[in-house]
Amino acid sequence: MTLREGFGQSSAENPAGRERRLASPRKTAPRIHALVAAATGLLLALGTAAVATIPAHTGPTLALAEKSGTPLSRTFSVPTGALASLVRVSAASKASKTKKPWAKKTKAAQKQAATRKRLASKAARAGRIVSMARKGIGKPYAWGGTSPRGWDCSGFVGWVYSKAGVTLPRIKQWTAMTRTSKPRPGDLVVQNHGSHVGIYTGHGKMISALSQAQGTQTHPVSWMPAKFYTLQ
Repeated sequence: MTLREGFGQSSAENPAGRERRLASPRKTAPRIHALVAAATGLLLALGTAAVATIPAHTGPTLALAEKSGTPLSRTFSVPTGALASLVRVSAASKASKTKKPWAKKTKAAQKQAATRKRLASKAARAGRIVSMARKGIGKPYAWGGTSPRGWDCSGFVGWVYSKAGVTLPRIKQWTAMTRTSKPRPGDLVVQNHGSHVGIYTGHGKMISALSQAQGTQTHPVSWMPAKFYTLQ
């Protein structure tokens, strides 16, 4: 029997030994790692999701499936560390494509919601100011007064704003506000170089405490030169 025949006979007679040599980790590991690297590159290029499964009877296994289009599937044994790395890379790739657009939309939506909330709050406050000002119509004028029993122009304005939750200085109340060229109902009207103040109600009208003879009433802003101030 020749050496070649002896070798062939030994391989045939001992198939288990041949299987062990073929399944040796030293020979199969490079192929497995190359296949994992190729699959990872394919996933990143196509933008597909990776689904990893480890069947109990086969040991660590990787299953790749393309969710859209023609299914791409292959099952093979891989080291556990390589499997975990592939799953992390695929998840990170997917998150990077969806996180930034959603983050921008969220910030824009939050900004719009904050603006709407601020405008709604300001409109509600302006409504309360005008409502309280109208309740003061017909009340008497009293120099230095600050209540419905009798008030002067700045006393009237201070009382109205306080009922709407706003505290103003006793005099020169416009110093706590911002000047505006587009008055809205509830804004402060300053007339006659600051010697008279009232509350704007819209359509060129205002309410103010005028004098002992006239009391508190609605009248045109045009009676005296005026400037307008608003709350922020």
